[in-house]
Amino acid sequence: MVATRKVAGTLGLAIESGNPGLAFQELIEKAAAKTGKRVVVLIDEYDRPIIDYMDPYDLEKAREQRDILKEFFGILKHTSNHIRFLLITGVSKFAKVSIFSELNHLTDLTLDDQYAALCGYTQAELEHYFGPFLRTMPPDTPDRMKTWYNGYSWDAKTFVYNPYSVLNFFQKRDYRNFWFSTGTPTLWVKLMRRRFVYRLEEIEVSNLVLESFTLEKFDELDLDSLMLQTGYLTIKAKTDEGSYILNYPNEEVRRSFGQFLLSEYTSTRVTVPYGPNIIRALRKNDVGAAIKVINDLIVAIPDRNYVKSEEKFFHAVIHLIFTMVGTDVRYEMHTAIGRIDSVIVTSDRIFLFEFKVNETAEAAVQCIRDRLYAEGLRHLDKPITGVGVAFSPTTKGVSEWVAVEM
Repeated sequence: MVATRKVAGTLGLAIESGNPGLAFQELIEKAAAKTGKRVVVLIDEYDRPIIDYMDPYDLEKAREQRDILKEFFGILKHTSNHIRFLLITGVSKFAKVSIFSELNHLTDLTLDDQYAALCGYTQAELEHYFGPFLRTMPPDTPDRMKTWYNGYSWDAKTFVYNPYSVLNFFQKRDYRNFWFSTGTPTLWVKLMRRRFVYRLEEIEVSNLVLESFTLEKFDELDLDSLMLQTGYLTIKAKTDEGSYILNYPNEEVRRSFGQFLLSEYTSTRVTVPYGPNIIRALRKNDVGAAIKVINDLIVAIPDRNYVKSEEKFFHAVIHLIFTMVGTDVRYEMHTAIGRIDSVIVTSDRIFLFEFKVNETAEAAVQCIRDRLYAEGLRHLDKPITGVGVAFSPTTKGVSEWVAVEM
């Protein structure tokens, strides 16, 4: 209402209505009448009034805001003869009772291939407009920037950089989690912990994923849609059948989200550098030091969070630790006869990790041998170490481990 009256004042118009929607309609109609031209309406972050009540979660208030917005945007249909161009931007697309149900002539550009590069810097744009900065930096900067800040896509063909992170990177000249630090996804990680979701790589979803985000019940929120719309996941590929493959967009999001999710699963501090400590140890070929990091983390988990009888709990924690390692990590990598739990490729060595609950470490190593996991990695021409790790369901931590050359 304040914004409406402010714009009206700059045009020398008087707004009589005290209703926000009717005042907006009055502004459009009077502006068109005075100028003799149709107006342009630009609305940014249309969904902010709803999102503000998503975390902390207040479903009743979020629905109330949605209904107000629906009534407000309904005004645009009644004034469409006075509007030349309308652009509405926002993060979320709400399904079922849509905010824009009355604006049935809107064109959704979200997954339109023609606009795939609209929100972000393409590789060509980065090199052209930021060339002077790049020329003052180390030669590997373009490749590292692509790993850290590129990767967002809505058509699985055009990939763009996060503008906020790029601008901050050139100012700070350091690889940090710039965009992610602007807000902690508390709601997301709590919901994932409740559902025991931890693996976000290579998720296949229907092409109707954007139609599944509804304001119904907290436990029924569609995580895939939520994560895609808010930028924590992006479309990496399309299948022949028309479905989408989602994944983390880049290193910035992968490391940061993994850190927050691990903290939620284990109730440990988000600032502890578990991943870097593991990779430091493995670069020295010190498997024992890496295992100690894993053991210390699991031992520190409060009893209320410790799911000792669930093997998937250990897999979740281990997966999230390795998500933050920041090197070539492949979790549950498929082979012809099985799936390797974790593969870490360092500059001079490959580590194959197999984890077992209620079995021996030697049994884990034998699994690596029997399934010929190492053979599929021989082409990398690096020494391969097989690591078997056993957890006990009755006592916290690693019960035993063994490392052998493969």
